[in-house]
Parts: sequence; structure tokens; C-alpha cells
Amino acid sequence: MKLKDIKPTELQKPTYVLTLGKLKQNKDSLYCWEVDGECSIIDGKIRLYTHSIASGDNASVTERLYAEGEFLEGKYQGIWKYYDKDGSVIKKEKWENGNLKFRKQNNTINTCDNMKEYKFSTIQSLGYNSIEQFKKDFSIKSEKLTCKNGIIKSMRLIFENETTIQFVSINNGITTGHEIQIKEDPIPSGKSYFYDKNGNIERISDVKEQLSEENGYYLDYYYPQHKENTGVRTIPIIKAEGQIKNNFKIGEWKYYDKEGKLKQTKTYSIKDYVDVRFPHCIFNKIEPCY
Repeated sequence: MKLKDIKPTELQKPTYVLTLGKLKQNKDSLYCWEVDGECSIIDGKIRLYTHSIASGDNASVTERLYAEGEFLEGKYQGIWKYYDKDGSVIKKEKWENGNLKFRKQNNTINTCDNMKEYKFSTIQSLGYNSIEQFKKDFSIKSEKLTCKNGIIKSMRLIFENETTIQFVSINNGITTGHEIQIKEDPIPSGKSYFYDKNGNIERISDVKEQLSEENGYYLDYYYPQHKENTGVRTIPIIKAEGQIKNNFKIGEWKYYDKEGKLKQTKTYSIKDYVDVRFPHCIFNKIEPCY
């Protein structure tokens, strides 16, 4: 076929539509998308989506636009736009062959206490900060999440690890909700942790016993990787259980392996300061929760 016989649309590069979890980097640090264990280099325009989750016992997960731009043979190219959960542009970037030339952020997020959203992860993931960076950017003071500009006013934390995406609502430095979603699961399958107005854990979804004024029986879970094409909800596995007082572990705690067998027991006192709340537990001197 002669070149003049090819329609213009056939010469155009494809437009990719991916979730953040499908975007990877190969050994040459080129961006690619993973299909059946293989990573194909991205060369064209792309729209990236992330997850949003509605709070409550009947939580539902939806996808929203996170960013759009272009990759040139696996490298950032041209104008990139990033969006918040309301669809507003919060950041623009200009790239040339993988090199950042220009970045502009919305003035409303220039101070850390006014950020609407902060993403961090234990794995390498596009658009996510590391745990180490999170601990540099934030701290817990008087049981409230703070940064260098003061107490966090209103923010949604998005935390990712190998098997889950977690959504944490912060209001005036206090955690007001914590939703855990197993990646790729078609049905909301993680746990929800509910907090009272003072930031104390009040109850855990699917657990009958309700905690009272930051005291009671607490359960922690493993979250297995979703098995594709099963159509079955992934069930969390109990990881640890025991009493808490003032949101801290106290007394004897039991720890289990992923087969549900008792692995060990530990005994805590209030002086150990092992907080079970998220993100407070990230800052624990012993047993940080990541």
C-alpha cells in the first residue's frame, strides 16, 4: 500500500485509557502498560484513572480521571494535566522527551495544610510519594495530623500497597474515616474503620462488637491479592486481635499467619504507645503499620 493511500486516522497514534495500577516502568525506566505479564511501551496520548470510594457500610468504588498527557516511546512528552476528585485541574506540566521543562500548581494547594489530596505508597507508583516522604511532610502533634504550615484542614489521603488502595479522610487534623479496597476486586471487599468526632475508632465494618470511647476489642487484617476472573469477592484474613485503650494496644495480642494459624502472642502496656489508628500508626516508634 502506498503512503498516499493510507487514511490520516490510520497514521495517528493510539489513545490509551489506563488505571494507575496498570502503568509500569520497565528495566530501562520507560513507561509501559502490563498485559498478561508483558509490558508494552506506551507511545501516544493517555488518560489515567484512579479510584474514588464512597463512605459507609455499602461503599462503592468508582473511577475518576487522575491525569492526561502523552508518552513518546515510553517517556513523558508535551503538556500533562492533573485533576482533583472534583475534576478541577490542580497541576500542569510540560515535558520534552522525558525531561520536565515547566510545572505550575494551583495556588490553593501551595501550602500543605490546604492540600485536598495526598498520595503515598509502599511500592513504586506514578504520582505517589514514598512512605519516607510522607513522614517528612507530616507528623502527629497532640493526636492531630500536621505539616509545617499547621494542622491539616481537610484532606483525603490515598495510600497504596501491593494489594490495596486505602482512602483516609482528615478533617481538622482528625481522621474521620478509613476505607480499604482490594485492588481489581469488582465488589468492595476491604474493611471500613469508622471514627467518632474526636478521632477515636468507633467500630469496624462487619464486626458486631462496637468500640466505646477509644476502648475495646480491635481486629487487624491481611488483604490477599484479588484473583482475576473468579467473580468472587476477596475475603480479608485476620492478622491480629486484642484490646485497645485510648486507641493504643494493651494486654495480650494474638498474631496469625495467612493460613489463620496462631503465630505468636505479644503483651503491651500503654507506655509502648502502639497506636492502631491510620495514619497515626505510621509514626509508631515500634511496630509502624506499613
